[in-house]
Amino acid sequence: MNYFVQAEVIKKRLTDPVVIVGIIAFLSLNIIATSSLEKVRRWSYRVFFVLHLAIGLWILPLLFFHASPLRFYVIEALVLFLFDLTCRNLDTVTGFATITSIPHTKLVKLKIPVPASKICRFQAAPGQHVYLSIPPASRPQLSSSPWIHDFLYNPFTVAEVSATDVTLVLRALHGPTTKALSNLAHLSKAKPPIKIEGPLGSTQWFPNLAADYDRILFVAGGVGSTFILPMYLYTRKQLVTEAKSPDRVSLIWSMRSAAEAIWAVASENGQTIEEDENV
Repeated sequence: MNYFVQAEVIKKRLTDPVVIVGIIAFLSLNIIATSSLEKVRRWSYRVFFVLHLAIGLWILPLLFFHASPLRFYVIEALVLFLFDLTCRNLDTVTGFATITSIPHTKLVKLKIPVPASKICRFQAAPGQHVYLSIPPASRPQLSSSPWIHDFLYNPFTVAEVSATDVTLVLRALHGPTTKALSNLAHLSKAKPPIKIEGPLGSTQWFPNLAADYDRILFVAGGVGSTFILPMYLYTRKQLVTEAKSPDRVSLIWSMRSAAEAIWAVASENGQTIEEDENV
């Protein structure tokens, strides 16, 4: 642009479609950079995410038509994007979830069935998470913008794994996903379909806590226990398996009220912490 101004061809070049496309792409990249600022992300992480996804996708055709040397790299990026999208869809399952509100708290508990062919991946390691999305059949019809859920993939920690399903525990705040799930929890005898992608990430790269350390202390705050509690129970089980004292591991869990521990105390897998002196 500086060159166009100095060469006094700015008016002429601004009528060239290639230049116009380049300017739009340049401004789009600046929007991505601006929306990445901490103040913007804290104001609305959703705005940051949607802008990155939308602009990141639509900037590819802009660059394709802007400069021919870029076309190979644009096609490469698009192919990788579609490959990633395909793999993620193949790794997504839909289950008819049991959704309940935990009394006297803002917590919501989801119990989602998982196919037998996939449940072993969830059982392999504690501390894993899934991306949760709400399909059209479970979306609030009275909402002013139910389409927003097409862009929402929220990560939640797997709090518990059984032989047939996984359990998620989340705090219902002001976001569209947790608000929708909180409303679904009040349906009588309904099991709405919920989509989950994963499991993603785990603690498998952590050191072997039971073997490498004499004392282990876990500390959790509030709903953060959905990550820490499975790790505590897994480490305790390791110690017992290795004929070591389970007293070597302890857990400190701080919460807003004792009611927030109901989901863990009432565990259906027999891994209750209610009478555990090390908690």
